Formats: sequence, structure tokens, C-alpha cells
Amino acid sequence: LLAARHTPGGSAPGPDERRLQAAEDAIIAGEADLARDIAREVLTRASVPAERVRAWMVVIEAAGQALGEVDAVFPQVLADAGDDPKLLALVHYQLAWRELVVHGDFDKARQEAAHAAELAARGEDRRTELMALAFQSSTETLMGHPDAAATVKRALREPQDPYVACHHNGAGMARFRWLLMSDQLPQARTTITGLLREARRRGMVESEVHFLRFLADTELRTGHCGRALDLARESLRLARDSGIGEGASAMLASLAEASGGDVDRALALAREAADHAEVDGDQMYLSRALAALGYAQLVSGDAAGAVRSLRRVRELEQGMGITDPARGRWHGDLAEALVRVGEPAEAQELINRTRAH
Repeated sequence: LLAARHTPGGSAPGPDERRLQAAEDAIIAGEADLARDIAREVLTRASVPAERVRAWMVVIEAAGQALGEVDAVFPQVLADAGDDPKLLALVHYQLAWRELVVHGDFDKARQEAAHAAELAARGEDRRTELMALAFQSSTETLMGHPDAAATVKRALREPQDPYVACHHNGAGMARFRWLLMSDQLPQARTTITGLLREARRRGMVESEVHFLRFLADTELRTGHCGRALDLARESLRLARDSGIGEGASAMLASLAEASGGDVDRALALAREAADHAEVDGDQMYLSRALAALGYAQLVSGDAAGAVRSLRRVRELEQGMGITDPARGRWHGDLAEALVRVGEPAEAQELINRTRAH
């Protein structure tokens, strides 16, 4: 920003380009409000389509999981992008996120991401192409789509981009998700540990929050509950300090507390995570938060409450087109809770249907 103030109007890069770089750096550093303010200021005078689209991208990214709050931005940014494939790729990448987070439609999100990757390739924007492929592969992994492994390989092909390589929505993260859901836990731990180290080295606060959470998830699945609890608590502290990913970190901390800590705290954290998701209109994380709540309720002895929460998770995932049980792994908890409340037939039906996948 200081450089922008001292940059003459006709120079290259110009003052607004420097301001946009500052806004993008602010996003990486976890300063979403500052980033949004800078981008909005640039939009008051920018007339070049590339600068306007770049500023809109900052506004959208600054919204975090609350993408419903910036719905009105998309018609404006599409108009600014015109027919430029490079600019349209950026917009369709964010539209993919909107389909996933706001509408909970995994199939449409996957289609938007694939379209964004094609546009980016046409526009020779390798960074956006890689981000879109990573998004597509992660969505396919969560859906249980048969193309997931092939798309992960496409996202990992050279040439790579150093920024994308260690981004929490990048190709390395897509590979980690696939390893985790494939139960390749040692490889998953190695992958996420490397990503966390690089994010810390680069000062990528948002990525650090998410990588800490995913490392905690890996340790939890491995059975290292004490280590998972420490990591989950660290992720939650950082999320609250930065205002980034609070709901997601609360959700994972709830699972860790229920497994190796304080079950009352687990219940409170799961409800907090669900409240965050409800406020943000985030269907994907609402299902995760309710699954954590159902697990905590089961551990606490409230089988009826667990059944209510986990039945809602089932409805949400069916609506989103999620069929792979490896995504949330709540099915066993629901089956156990159903047996406890005297519904063994429904429990058996759930087990049979889950095994079929």
C-alpha cells in the first residue's frame, strides 16, 4: 500500500495494480476485512476489465464461507469479464464454490470447476487451471465419483505453480483428501505435514488453519486421540484469532473432544459449528457439523438426539448427491444409535445400503 501511494499514475505497474497485490496478500495473511476494503476502493475507479475482475475476486474470497452474502457480485463480475476466457475462468471457479457452499450441489460444482479449467487452459492461465482441477478432483473425491483419481493426477501434472502447490484448495490438498478417504493414512499424514510446513514458511494463515485441522483429522482416524486433540485445539485457537475457518475448526475440535477430551465441550463445539454453517448458508459444513454433533450425542449417551442429528445429515448428503460413506463416516454412529432407540430394522437397512457403496 505504501508503494501504491508513491507510484505515479502512468507507470507500470500502476498504483491500483499495487493495491490489488496488497489486497491479495492481505487475503493470504488472513486480513479479509482489509483486503475487501482495498478491493472496493479500486472498484470505484478501475475501468480495465482485468483489474475489475481481479478486484471482484478479492471481494468474493474475503467473504470466506459466507458466499451467499456476495451473490449480487456475480452478474457484475461476469459482465466485466466479457468473453475473455482467462477472466471467465476466474469467475467460473468462484461459481463452482458457490454451487458447493451455498447450494450444496456437488454435481453442478464439479461441472463449473471443469468448465473453469477448460477456460483457463484456453486463456493460458496455468494457476487458475490447476486450482480448478484441484477443486474438481476434491469434489469428485467427496462425491465418490469414479473419475476422482484421474482428475487428481491431472491436477498434479507439470508444470506446477508454487502458490497452488501449498494452497489449502490446491493440488496437494486434493491429493491429501484422496489419500485420506482411501484410508492411506501414513501417506496422508506425510502429505499434510509437508503442506503445513510450507504454509507456515510462507505466512499463509488461512492455509495453516485448514492444514492444522486436517492433520488433526488424520491423527484422529489413525487413533492418536491425544495428538489429534492438541492439534484441533491449536487450529481452533488460530481460527478464532484470525477469524478464518472458525466453524470448520470447531467441528473438528468437537470430534477430537468427543474421542479423547471433554464430551460436554464436544457438544458445545458441534452446536457452534452448526450455527456458523447455518448463518453462512453453508450446506456442506452444516452436514459435517451435524455429524460431529450426532457423534458427541452418542458418546454422551443421548441416542435419541444422535438419531435426530444424523438423520438430518443423511437428508443433507442425499440432497447434495454425496454417496460415498468415506466422506463423513457417520453411518456407523447412526446405526448404533438406531439400535439403542429400538430401531434395529432401520439400522440393518442403513448398514446394507452403506456396504453396497
